[in-house]
Amino acid sequence: MHPTVSAGTVATGAGVVNAAADEVEILVTGRGGHGAYPHRAADPIAAAAHIVLALPELVRRTVSPMRPATVSVGHVQSGQPSANVLPDQARILATMRTTDAQDRSDVQDQVRRLASSQAEAFGLTSTVTITAGEPFLYNHPALVERMDDWLVRSGIDVTEPMRSLGADDFSFFGEVVPAVMSFVGVTVAGHDEAPELHHPRFLPDDDAILDVATALVAAYLAGAEIIHLGLT
Repeated sequence: MHPTVSAGTVATGAGVVNAAADEVEILVTGRGGHGAYPHRAADPIAAAAHIVLALPELVRRTVSPMRPATVSVGHVQSGQPSANVLPDQARILATMRTTDAQDRSDVQDQVRRLASSQAEAFGLTSTVTITAGEPFLYNHPALVERMDDWLVRSGIDVTEPMRSLGADDFSFFGEVVPAVMSFVGVTVAGHDEAPELHHPRFLPDDDAILDVATALVAAYLAGAEIIHLGLT
């Protein structure tokens, strides 16, 4: 169920629907010192700042603009709160989102290269740890086509695909068998605009039960068809 999809409709869409999501940790290590004598230290903060600013540019130089991808920094930390103490290490945490397997590999390689080069330019060292998350979520075209047909025949409109750089562990199923992740539109009583998914007031109306059940049956029938036709 999804609050941004109109009630009484289902969003499917063939191809990539959600992104692959990897977590990136970059540690930049130098030599601590006093802010009054920066020439006696190896300050990791300046190098970390350059890396943070360069990450979006890295994506632009690596991935075709026709394929969505992004690297977003969510956390930067270095030393303890102090105006005149230069720390010896800086830590960057980022999320990497890609929609193509080769782009995923290329961006990972370029992140490592960027961190190493920037650290070396400042006389520092870097360590990059990339934790693989969910793969990109791919809706099987033949399954989508037949599911859409069954939805329409069941009285539910098929709306525009809802694609994003969000990630979902349902994508692991799609790597093993033909799969479709669909989004069923809902309303929430007392709200002209339904609250977001994780909002405490997100409680869809009872009509959603029938719509979700219909979508599941449509997907089941579509799966039976493509198995029968040998399209898997």
